This record gives sequence, structure tokens and C-alpha cells, in this order.
Amino acid sequence: MRLSRSFLVLLKLPPETISKEALLAAAKNGLAVRLLSKGKNVPNEAIVDNKETRQKGWERMVLQILFLGPSDLLEPQRTFTQMSQKLIVSPIVKTLVFNKVPEKVKNWVDRIVTDWPFKRIIPAHFAAPVSASPSDFKAAFAFLNDLLGEKWNVGPILSLSLSTILGRAASYFPPDDMKTLSSLDEFLVSVGAVKKTVSGRKK
Repeated sequence: MRLSRSFLVLLKLPPETISKEALLAAAKNGLAVRLLSKGKNVPNEAIVDNKETRQKGWERMVLQILFLGPSDLLEPQRTFTQMSQKLIVSPIVKTLVFNKVPEKVKNWVDRIVTDWPFKRIIPAHFAAPVSASPSDFKAAFAFLNDLLGEKWNVGPILSLSLSTILGRAASYFPPDDMKTLSSLDEFLVSVGAVKKTVSGRKK
């Protein structure tokens, strides 16, 4: 079993540990929803305590945790469905940490998948433990391909294909949802708080 602070696996349904009060509060069309509604009309709807309302609250909570400022909190289902029940690297960690040192991250991932034939991973947040192979682990870091300017061998083709088809791992995040994180990254780079993102292999 592999412990990891870098990964998340999102539960499709809200866990019992989240109170109904918190879910219902997140489901309200408050200021955050109005700011992140893509200019759509935001109705002042009364909150009804039912399964659908709690689910909407959960989806909004998750997207705010992942992206800080997701593109559309009014209708969060699309992005939530893309991200849920997949092994993913935290978008915040990816943007502010891993993108800065892709070579070191690649070497770290290679060491793990080479030396450790694990079958389960305990992610930092949300669902745990989850069934995942070294190939699933590596597939979640496929974003390193672009940063390193080369095709990174992500492991056995069959295993990776199954991971992709079954949606067990993902390294792609919707660009619109990443805008807030990208802007934060640019600001932190401008004030010298973090390094610039590496683009292509250094000569």
C-alpha cells in the first residue's frame, strides 16, 4: 500500500463526515456562485433539504477545494463528473510545486513505480484507500510530458489504456477551471515566492 500526500480521489457522493448544514450552505447561491457563474442569471432559490441539494453543495465544495476559483459554480456537474472517482494530482500542488521541478518529480515517480509493486494507494484527501497500480500512479503524472518536452514512458501500454478507458487516473484539468490557479501562480512568480513553470526540457 502506498501513502501519498500528492493525490486525491474524489467521492462521487458526499461522505457522512460532511454535515448536512455544510452541504446546504454550499448549495446556496451566494457571492462565490454569483462571481463564478459566467455571467448567467443566478436565481435566489430557497434551499430545500433533499438529496439533490446536498449533492450540489458537495460538488461546489469539491471544485472550490480543487481549483480555488472554478469556472462555473452555478452548474458544477460537468467539471465535477470529469474529476470524480479518478486518481488525480492536486491541481494546486501540480501548479505551484510540481510544474516547477518536473525532472525531480519524474525521477521520484520513476523510483516509486520501479521499486514498489503496490496495489492500493491512500490519498491525502477524500476517498481512501483506493485500488491503484504503479501504472495508474504514473498515468496521473502524464502532464510531465509537456513540461519535459519529451514522451515519457508511462508504463505498460495495456495497463495505461485500461486506466484511461476506465477513468481510473487523470492528469488533464479543464483550462477554464484552472484560470484562478494560473493567475495566482503568475502573481507568486512575479513577487518571487515561487519559481517559474518549466516549459520544455532545459538544454
